[in-house]
This record gives sequence, structure tokens and C-alpha cells, in this order.
Amino acid sequence: MTTRALYGLIILTTAILTLANLILQAYLIAGLALVLGSLWLFLQIKKKESPNSIFFVFFLGLTVLVSLRNVPVLYMLLALSSNLAAWDLSRFQARIVNEVESAAKTSLELKHLQKLTITVPIGFLVALLPLFVHISISFIIVLCIILAAMLALRSSIFYLRNENKPNT
Repeated sequence: MTTRALYGLIILTTAILTLANLILQAYLIAGLALVLGSLWLFLQIKKKESPNSIFFVFFLGLTVLVSLRNVPVLYMLLALSSNLAAWDLSRFQARIVNEVESAAKTSLELKHLQKLTITVPIGFLVALLPLFVHISISFIIVLCIILAAMLALRSSIFYLRNENKPNT
């Protein structure tokens, strides 16, 4: 069950980063992404021990590199999320590789997939929040001026109220 999800995540990460580099006309990097993604997928299919962390770091670095070249943030967050999920699943499979096929192993895989299915979209949405909050410096300056004016008006109103009271 986790195997198919892992294959899909590796393919998705590789496809996004390869396509982004092809669009940017960085053909060498696109080819490198395609080759390393294919190698990672091949090692997972053959159930050979693979350097999952090295693949993760490579695709993470590639995501950062592509992000610096003005590719839409949404695509890069998708690439990052799929890369993180693929790395998590590959590490999970490496931990349970010696387990005997049983109902307990299937249940463990199912629970892990359910947790990952909840965690990845939430992380993706949290990462999207800064995109919706665009506060410019001029807005902050205007807000500070308005706040200062409100405080000055409040102080003057309190001063005028105290002047109108009769002295006792």
C-alpha cells in the first residue's frame, strides 16, 4: 500500500522539478533531476537499500534553486511537500522491511499513510498562508500614522474633558 504511494510521490517530485527546469531552459539540471528521480524510483522498485536522505537533500536543494528563479511558489510547495512525503515513506519502508507480512504490518502501514495524509496537506496549507498575507511597508507606515493620530486625539479629548470640570 505504501509502496504505490511512494512511487507516485517520487514520480510527482521528479516530474515537477524536471518540468520547472525545462521551462526555465536549464536542460542540464532538468536531466539531472530526471536521472536522479529515476534512480531513486528504480532503487525503491527493486527494494534495494537507497540513500533516501541524499535524494531528499538533492531534491530539496533543487526546489530552493528553482524557487530563486521566479517559478510560482505553489508549484515549489507542491514539489517540496511531495519530496518530504516521499522521503518519509521511504524511511518508513526501510524501518519495516524486515517485518513479516501480516495484518499488523498492514495496519501499521495504513496508520502511517493516514497520518501522512493529514500532515502533508496541513503543512502545505500552513506554507501557503504567507502568500495570502501581503503587507507592504507603506501600509505599515500609514497604520502607524493613523495609530499615532488616534492616540493624540484620545489624549486631547481627555485633556479637554479635564479642562471643563469645575474646580473644587
